[in-house]
Amino acid sequence: MKYEFIDKQVELNDCSNFSLPNGVTSSKGVDSKGNFYYEFNHNKLGELGKLHLIPRSKGTQFLCAVVGEQGDPVTNKRQEILTSILIPVVKQLETVYGENAGYEPEQYFARTDTHLIESKMFPCEKCNKPTSLLVFAPDADNEGKLEDYNRRMFSKIKDFDVPTWIIGYGKDVIINGQPENECLIAKVWPKREKARIITSAELNPIIDGLMENHCLNAVAKV
Repeated sequence: MKYEFIDKQVELNDCSNFSLPNGVTSSKGVDSKGNFYYEFNHNKLGELGKLHLIPRSKGTQFLCAVVGEQGDPVTNKRQEILTSILIPVVKQLETVYGENAGYEPEQYFARTDTHLIESKMFPCEKCNKPTSLLVFAPDADNEGKLEDYNRRMFSKIKDFDVPTWIIGYGKDVIINGQPENECLIAKVWPKREKARIITSAELNPIIDGLMENHCLNAVAKV
């Protein structure tokens, strides 16, 4: 059954021409068990999740996996978009792979990465407690890719609970005759902000101020 299933996947490759909302794209793949899947991505929310196609004795099981953690509010947004997409997608795929043998639209899983994500924590100059966190995403050249890194690091970002930025793709530039590094950056904690391009000359004073004023701010709150 499985070999016939994969042969059919290859033969009917064009069945991925789904009608998707603006900003959403899909790609195809085969998982480690030899089962076919479709991955859906959003231009601002990054990876939404996967729809796995598992061959059964009668029809096909369509298993949906939404990426993210339940404590992350963006996970709910991914689920809403993915669930609305999959209603017409599954109907289209049923014409190729047979009747739906089981569909689970609300399964969550946290993606496990095989590579380390570089980050840097900046401690207070007096008490040595964390004051800010930078997460480096050198291949992230758009808002969606920045969100992928934010999702993967969400539990650590939440635990540190300090102002956090995702540092995306950057390039060296000359500003007022001085060399600078210009990057796509998004502040993601404690409140998400829209990604924008800023220079190291703009970000560095913010980081320095958080380090220098950490204990002063703590005293002011008492």
